[in-house]
Amino acid sequence: KNFGNLHILTSGSSPVNSAASPISGITTDIDGNTRNAITPDIGAEEFIPGEFSLDINISDGWNLVSFPLTVIDYSKTTLFPTSTSSAFSYDGAYIAQPTLTNKIGYWLKFGSTQTVSMSGSPRLLDTIDVKAGWNLIGSISFAVPTSSIIQIPSDNLVSNFYEFNRGYIPATSITPGKGYWVKVR
Repeated sequence: KNFGNLHILTSGSSPVNSAASPISGITTDIDGNTRNAITPDIGAEEFIPGEFSLDINISDGWNLVSFPLTVIDYSKTTLFPTSTSSAFSYDGAYIAQPTLTNKIGYWLKFGSTQTVSMSGSPRLLDTIDVKAGWNLIGSISFAVPTSSIIQIPSDNLVSNFYEFNRGYIPATSITPGKGYWVKVR
C-alpha cells in the first residue's frame, strides 16, 4: 500500500527531536537535509519544530498560485522572487498586489519551469470569504478533496473548482501552493 508522504508534522514539538546519537557516516536525512552532528533526530528525517516546508512546481509562463503557510514577510519579492511579473489578485478585475495574503489565489508569471520552496507555520484549516461571481482562492498547507469543502450556505457553489495548467481543468483536490477559480451565488 502507498501511504504517501510520511514526514514528521513540524508544527509542534516531537519526542524524536534531538533525541538520537550520531551515527558515523550518516550526515544527511532521507530528504538530503544535513543531520545535526551532535544530537540528530530519531529516524530518517531531520526537522525543526514549528517550521514547515513545501515545494510547489511552477510551469514557465502564467501560474495560479497561493501561499499556504503563515510567515512574517508576505511581499511578492520574498515569497516568489523568481517571478517575472506582479502578483495579480481578482476582485471583478485584476489588481496588482505587492503583498500577498493567505486564502487568495494569484496570477504570477515565471520565465522557466522550476520548483519554488517555501517554509513557515502550517495552515491546517481556513475559512475563505467569497463574493457573488468568480473568485480566485488559495489553499492551506495540506491537500483537501473538493468534495470535503463545506459551503456556507450549503448550495453556494455554482461551478467546479478550476486549476490552471495551460488551460482550465476541473480540480478534485485543492493542492498547497496552487490557486483556484470558483464561482458562487
